[in-house]
Amino acid sequence: MEKFAGKSIFRKVAIGKIFFYEKNTAVVKRTKIEDAKTELDRFEHAKETAKAQLQNLYEKALQEVGDSELRFLKCI
Repeated sequence: MEKFAGKSIFRKVAIGKIFFYEKNTAVVKRTKIEDAKTELDRFEHAKETAKAQLQNLYEKALQEVGDSELRFLKCI
């Protein structure tokens, strides 16, 4: 048995799997744009692509598990 020590959010004994949280260290690069219209078009295209991908995932999941299991996704 392994014992770990750290900061607890509960004041009791816990038994189970451990999840190690690591902060995301993403770096945002800021750049100046010359053509705002082109950037807005890129954004709209990316948004529409993401919508299509999510719809495809939903349809695939619908085929695999059925409508009753996916009711919660309809509200999103």
